[in-house]
Amino acid sequence: MRNSANCWGNEPVALIPKMSCQAGRFITTLPPRQYKQVVGTVLALVNSPEPRDSQLLKGARDDNRRVDVGECRIVYRAEGDNLLVLVAGKRVDSDTYG
Repeated sequence: MRNSANCWGNEPVALIPKMSCQAGRFITTLPPRQYKQVVGTVLALVNSPEPRDSQLLKGARDDNRRVDVGECRIVYRAEGDNLLVLVAGKRVDSDTYG
C-alpha cells in the first residue's frame, strides 16, 4: 500500500485510474444503471484497491485482482500511483479474460 500523503495531512492520496482500451469501450456500452455501478466501483477502488470482495487472480504474474459488479467483472491492479483497469466484461463471458 502506498504511504504518500496529500497536502492536508496524513490521508493517503487516491490512485489515478487508467483504463485499457478494451475496458473503456466495454464500460461505455453499458446501460445507464450498470454504467453507474461499474464506474462507482472503479472510483471506490482508487481509494481502497483491495476491498474484501476482491480476489487475487490465481496464476497471474502480477498482482492482478478481480472484483464482480452485478453482471460485470473488472480485472485490475494497483501499480505505483495508478489503478490499472485491465479488463472489464460480462461475468459469464469467456472474453473477460482474453
